[in-house]
Amino acid sequence: MSKRPIIIDPRQAALHKIDVEIGRLEAQIKEKSAALDADVQKHLSQMSHTLQQRLGEQIVTLRGRVSQLHKDRFATELGDVAPKPPAPAATAQSTVDMSANFADMIASATDAGERKFFSDLQAEFEQICKAANLTGVELGKAPTLRHMLVREAAMLVGVHDALKKMLARVEALESKPVLKYSGVWSASATYEPGEIVSHGGSSWHSNIKSQGLQPGESNPASWTLMTKRGRDARDARS
Repeated sequence: MSKRPIIIDPRQAALHKIDVEIGRLEAQIKEKSAALDADVQKHLSQMSHTLQQRLGEQIVTLRGRVSQLHKDRFATELGDVAPKPPAPAATAQSTVDMSANFADMIASATDAGERKFFSDLQAEFEQICKAANLTGVELGKAPTLRHMLVREAAMLVGVHDALKKMLARVEALESKPVLKYSGVWSASATYEPGEIVSHGGSSWHSNIKSQGLQPGESNPASWTLMTKRGRDARDARS
């Protein structure tokens, strides 16, 4: 008895092949997105901007391939088992407005912080394009490049904000008084905040800039007692 031939539906086979490839690419996107998020969460001194840029470019490329596969799958479901390749791009060059979308972003901002971020983002984007001699026509031929440059500009805005906060912290720390021992208190000396003197057997911390203000209870705003004088041995025997 002869075996019955196995009938394979070309359409279902093509859909299965597309689904497998979509699943494989989605897994790669998930893996690279997790790696990107992990690096972004690191401290500024430990994160790798080169790694973030490379992962971002790879994710954009993979998403483009997944988008094309979804279009192919839709065409296959409609009956076109072998989807036609995309038509070649028109020869006419399109032009991208260098400020496109930024005005809408700024207008849709919900607070001053968002408006400042989008304004800084636009400034960084335009600066990157200027440094690379990129024009609106060139970006119009490579929309993916513009997306990458906007992402790079956003990263730079974050770095600049982090640096500003770090510098503000450093300046705040440097503005605080530095402890310095200046010997025995002298009425003719001028003392700065943070200086420490000895007076009457005790140690005193200078709170303000002063001259002639003797440490003690009479000038509590000028001096703070650090170490109180101990009892004499003679007093202890009595």
